[in-house]
Amino acid sequence: MLFRSSLRAPVYESRSVTTVINPLGTMQDEVDLVLSDAVLGAATASLDTEPDIDVEANEVADLLTITVRADDPDDAARIATQITEAYVQAQSTTAVAVSSAATPDPSPVAPDRLIHLLAGTTLGALIGAALTGLQRIRLLLPARARGGARPDPI
Repeated sequence: MLFRSSLRAPVYESRSVTTVINPLGTMQDEVDLVLSDAVLGAATASLDTEPDIDVEANEVADLLTITVRADDPDDAARIATQITEAYVQAQSTTAVAVSSAATPDPSPVAPDRLIHLLAGTTLGALIGAALTGLQRIRLLLPARARGGARPDPI
């Protein structure tokens, strides 16, 4: 699985944070609204694929964070912005304000190169240790067990 994930294209992430001012219901209601066809469906109707989206609510601060992952940082930011704008437009009873607009982040969030580097180094060390151990065992065996020359019977 680690090998398969290292062959994937890089994945980029972009977030937008929206402040919900005096929500009428719970913040989970706001999350449900973002994930509804009225908001998410309208914002992503022109896309070829279903975007990877995560919506989190902070009940204490009344913040709604929309996170989008895509193969391109600009696409991630554009989709997050479209969803945020559709959410703001869908609000008729609650005031909302965009606290932090989505911006492209050039650093990929997956695959994690450090994990792959550490896994490759560890695997290489283990294989090297195993081969060295096998070579030492082979040197300790008598010549006959190694398939070497047999003495002639008398």
